[in-house]
Amino acid sequence: MAEAKGLTIDPEVQEILRKVAADPGSTLLRVQRPRSLRGFFDRGHGVSAVAAGLTSAERHLVRSYRGDVARVLREACRMKLIDGPGGMLHVSPFRSVHEEHVRWEPKELATHAATAYIECSANGDSDDVGQLLAQCVQFPVGAEPTVSQLAEASIRLEPTDEARSMAALGLIRGGAPSAGIRLLQYILDPPCSPLIEIGARNNLGMAYSLMGDMREALVCYTAACTSTQERLEPWMNRFVQAVQLGVHSDARIACSEIELLAVQAFPQVEWFASVKTTLRERGDWTPSGESSNCLHALGSLMGPAVRRIADAFSQ
Repeated sequence: MAEAKGLTIDPEVQEILRKVAADPGSTLLRVQRPRSLRGFFDRGHGVSAVAAGLTSAERHLVRSYRGDVARVLREACRMKLIDGPGGMLHVSPFRSVHEEHVRWEPKELATHAATAYIECSANGDSDDVGQLLAQCVQFPVGAEPTVSQLAEASIRLEPTDEARSMAALGLIRGGAPSAGIRLLQYILDPPCSPLIEIGARNNLGMAYSLMGDMREALVCYTAACTSTQERLEPWMNRFVQAVQLGVHSDARIACSEIELLAVQAFPQVEWFASVKTTLRERGDWTPSGESSNCLHALGSLMGPAVRRIADAFSQ
């Protein structure tokens, strides 16, 4: 289920971060709100410990703890992206399709999903480490750092596609889907790991969907489903997009895969369906005219997981 541990880091690293945050001359992690994507395109090894301008605390951090701080910055990004069932993105607190092996009743599922969200978001908001990271990164001082700022700070220490993916999601949610698409396409340009590729293609689908390009969104979701690494979310997105467009063949394929994967991931199904339902009720997402015909044609092919998702189409 959700990992409700909050942000954790070694006490010695916390002390270094306090020094970095308190020093007005510290610039290593201080990130302006991005005006361009240049800061995300570094594929090197991050800042050097002998780089000019580093304070003694920053130099110590880079020499001994760059990986630890980069990791916790990425985790801070993830926590900021979990925004509840009312959010435009489907960033779930359930981290893996293999973490739940119990099939719950619908009311139980809703309760577990709500609890997971509350635990994750509460830890993200109240955690001392999260506040400390914000003080290190925020620019101007006092302004709450965005996901993109936290991700760029992580990349300065340890350039990773995971941080770039977080930044892209932050840009998409912040109303800049075109910039998010550019960054995701950059991630996909060289060979990348299967899991990173799935996430990037799935997120591209979300970006194109928000821009109204439903056909291209379906292409991206379909590409995310072709990897040997099976993840549930791309299949759910593919199903919804196919139903919206009335592409019966894609919807049928997605039906069977969703039921197989959902045996171990019903909380994700409930979360996804809750997001879609909330968006529909709020008027941010409207089922198409083709969707009712497509769902009717699927009929008995829909198992319990797909039927739960199909509930989101109900008026």
